[in-house]
Amino acid sequence: MKIVSFIGESHNKVSDYSIHKLLELIKGMKPARVIITMDPNAVQTSGGYSEKLNDITKDSNISGLITFANADETKYYRKRAEFFEKYATSAETVVKKNILEMIETTIHSYLEGYWKDYETVNSEVTDELFRAKHKLISSMFWEVERETWNALLEEMAGNIESLSPGADDVILVDVEKRYWLLERMENN
Repeated sequence: MKIVSFIGESHNKVSDYSIHKLLELIKGMKPARVIITMDPNAVQTSGGYSEKLNDITKDSNISGLITFANADETKYYRKRAEFFEKYATSAETVVKKNILEMIETTIHSYLEGYWKDYETVNSEVTDELFRAKHKLISSMFWEVERETWNALLEEMAGNIESLSPGADDVILVDVEKRYWLLERMENN
């Protein structure tokens, strides 16, 4: 099985990893199934899921191979927003949240400059940056990370595992979740 990153609107910025190139790569892998882990109904402001997923799901060469194994992302993002709304009165929470937003912006800006193609998007550098980001979030807001990010990933992994993915399957995952899913699949 191959775990391949989906980068939403960033596919427009990385010419050698455009949606067209990604589709060609997936077709070249000759998958038995394409398991998509993003929720086609959840539109993340930073991710641009819906439009780019439509480009993939409508491709006549792979549309019949597609299976969804997504979690209800909207539920988890709403829970996260509610936490920050509830505790935004604390100066410490506001400062920590601002620091995390700066780090997220910096990581995404760096990666968009670093990403050139399949290899750089699906690289250890990309995975390590997102792993570090989530370790930092866990150290600042353990409860939020556990109840949103970790719960989302566990639901997604459960959905994937229920499909019993095989060696010829391609799992298309949001780039930020790839490091976690790789670790999960290696340990199971």
